[in-house]
Amino acid sequence: MIRVWHIGKKEYAHEFWSGKGAFYWGGRWTPKGYPVIYTSESKALALLEILIRFKRQTASKLQWVIGHADIPDYTIYTPPDKDLPIDWRTYPYPPSTVAFGLSWLKAAKYAVLSVPSALEPASRNYLINAKHPDAGKIHFSSVQDYLLDHRA
Repeated sequence: MIRVWHIGKKEYAHEFWSGKGAFYWGGRWTPKGYPVIYTSESKALALLEILIRFKRQTASKLQWVIGHADIPDYTIYTPPDKDLPIDWRTYPYPPSTVAFGLSWLKAAKYAVLSVPSALEPASRNYLINAKHPDAGKIHFSSVQDYLLDHRA
């Protein structure tokens, strides 16, 4: 079992574990149209992933919530690094990473995809396919307010 963390805007707390953010916007590893929850192996990495998307003066002015999920090991697919697209850390993210994630989604063998963070490659992000049958085996916590330091 692994515990992962997700931080989101408080205004969307009612759909925190829905994957709607990725559904509407896509992400580095998934295209639009798929409800995927992007989570991180630690609170610190989840925060870093959020902060990188906002200007310094903006993030601390927004209201945030945090939650964790406990994921059974057997629901996780961790591809070997050699199988990742060669340009997976490129910014903006390349079509190759989206294609990689789409392949995982379409195969539907695992509910969760474990990938390295482009910001800190020794750390992992965990993408949860909210529509996968095994997503029901993941324990999702309730959400709590999460205050950012004013320097964020």
